Order: sequence, then C-alpha cells, then structure tokens
Amino acid sequence: MELIKAKDILIKDFYNKNAKKYINLRNHYWSKVRKFINLMDEIVLHQNISNPTFLDLGCAHGKYFYLTKNYESYGLDISDVLVSKATELHPETNIMVGSVLHLPYENIKFNFVLSVSVIHYLDYLEQEIMIKEIIRVLKAEGLCFISGLTSISTSHYNIFKDKLETNNLLEQDTFEKLFNPYINTGVITILQNYSVENSSVVIFRKNN
Repeated sequence: MELIKAKDILIKDFYNKNAKKYINLRNHYWSKVRKFINLMDEIVLHQNISNPTFLDLGCAHGKYFYLTKNYESYGLDISDVLVSKATELHPETNIMVGSVLHLPYENIKFNFVLSVSVIHYLDYLEQEIMIKEIIRVLKAEGLCFISGLTSISTSHYNIFKDKLETNNLLEQDTFEKLFNPYINTGVITILQNYSVENSSVVIFRKNN
C-alpha cells in the first residue's frame, strides 16, 4: 500500500503541475469514445432506462461530460487541479478526487463506465484491482469502455513519457488476461477487443 500511495502522489503532483498543458493537448474527443457514448445513447433509448448513470474514471477536466448531459454523471481523477477545472465546467456533475483502486461508490451503481488512458499507470496487480472495482460498481447489463497505452510514441503523451514505465505499457495478450477470470465464470462478456492508435481497448458487458 505504501508503494501505491507513493506512486499516486507522484502522478498526482505531475498532473497538477502540468494541468494547463494537459488540457490544451487533450481538448478533442477520441472517436472511439464518441462511438461508445453513441452506443450508450442507443441502449438507453431502446431499453427505456430511466435516470441512466455514467462514471468517467480518470475524467481529467471532464471533456466527455459535454456528451453525457442526459445522464447522472460522475467523475473521478487523481489530480485535484483537474477535478477543480472539471467541477467549474460541469457544476451539475458529481466529480471528486480519488483512486481507481478504491472507488468511493456503492455496489451496482452505474449503467456505464468509461476509463481512458489510466490503467497503464498501474502494475499488473493494481490493474486486477481496478477491473474488480469497475465490475463491482457496474449494474447488471452495464457496459464498460477501458483503454490503455501500448506505446508512448504519440505526441499527446510525449510530455508524460518519463512517468510511464515501459513494463506498465499494455501488451494485448496481457490486457486480455486481466479479464479471463471474469469471462470464464460468466461474470462479463467481451463485446469488443482491439488495438488502435497506440492503445488497447476493451468494451465489456457485466452479465446478470
């Protein structure tokens, strides 16, 4: 736990100091996330879900909350500077500082969970904990989109590369293994699993 705490502090301090630069670099919508949110909208419509709930883990300044205004939206990020900016931009959204290893939410709360470019900061044991926590807070039939970097050659992450250890960057086979215990026991179903733009992406559904 002390190692996790030390790393959390390191990452938090880095993003606090570079928040303005990060916001300027990451002010566009990733097309893959847009498609996922479009899928969310279709599911809500076709299944007639009332008061759908959405959680963005690693929400930063909250750019995707512009696309989820019809949801009861929540956000979590390690950087209090980015959370402050997200709260300023989205006062109607429930946003807080926290860790993906200890989600401050009750069981089966969310219809949809999004996590973009967070999991690669964690070692394998921590990644397992993060996946377990996401499954805990997802409702039955809930969907999760999760992605992590496979390399740091993209320009967006050049300023962060000294905080990413090479052995933490995702390999597709290793990423898939994180989900196998839940697939094999019928807890989740993988809907999409692919590599794109220096990232690995998995979309899964939590079963009943």
